[in-house]
Amino acid sequence: AHEDGVWSVAWHNAGNIVVSGGVDQAVRCWNANDGQLQHTWQDALLAIVSVDISRTGDVALSTSMDHKLRVYDVKEGKLQQTIEAGPGEAWSACFSPDATQIAATSRTGAIHLWQTSAGTSLATLEGKGKFGMSVAYNADGSMVACGTENGAVQVWEVATSRLLYSFEDHTKPVRAITFDVESGLLCTGSDDQRIHLYDARHGNRIASLAGHQGWVTTLRAAGTGQQLVSGSTDRKVKVWDLGARQCVDTIQEHLDTIWSVAWNEDGKRFVSAGEDGSMRFYAAATSSA
Repeated sequence: AHEDGVWSVAWHNAGNIVVSGGVDQAVRCWNANDGQLQHTWQDALLAIVSVDISRTGDVALSTSMDHKLRVYDVKEGKLQQTIEAGPGEAWSACFSPDATQIAATSRTGAIHLWQTSAGTSLATLEGKGKFGMSVAYNADGSMVACGTENGAVQVWEVATSRLLYSFEDHTKPVRAITFDVESGLLCTGSDDQRIHLYDARHGNRIASLAGHQGWVTTLRAAGTGQQLVSGSTDRKVKVWDLGARQCVDTIQEHLDTIWSVAWNEDGKRFVSAGEDGSMRFYAAATSSA
């Protein structure tokens, strides 16, 4: 898929476009049905850290170690917008559900909000953490959450820029964060090998999942309220039943660290990407394994 490690992957909700980015500085757009490469964007000067794609599939997003956010027109295959975030900023970023905004992490633990089409700054959500490593919006875009280097998980109300909660249950960096669309659960993964599940509306931790034997580097909820997939430095992909709070499948096909996972829209397939430069596609588990 890439000439070096693949650090991030995103799957368009319509189910047929996957965007990937990695150490080779390239952002690639793939047809998930036949594996054909559709576009390659080579605008970054350093490694691609994170990618995202809008729910409509019209625009893709990347962040790079060159401190720039880039927005691409997927249909035209062209660079649409470049946002200069500044040194140490925008390690990770994602679109809001309607893709009109971008939330990007910062070196101080704050979240910077940008207007997608114009590339202008909208707001800064001040936090209490340190270097931001992961970021996610909830289903309606009313909340945004960030995982930080010092193990803090912070949740803001977007409309008011108000910090709602700061969770400090993790003891090491939180590299992975995701909301489940159906249940509203906030799921976080950390170098402490734990996955925590939170009721983000009320600020309560409701469960903790253990099973990985390395850093939890990536998490994505299927959006059905039923399954969560995780990846780790232990080279394993795990699928979790959110209702039963248990692992239902463990897959070890990658040769090195798994850096990113993503689901398709119906929650029946997912993709993993890793340091071995490959992307692997799977059918979701439906029974215990």
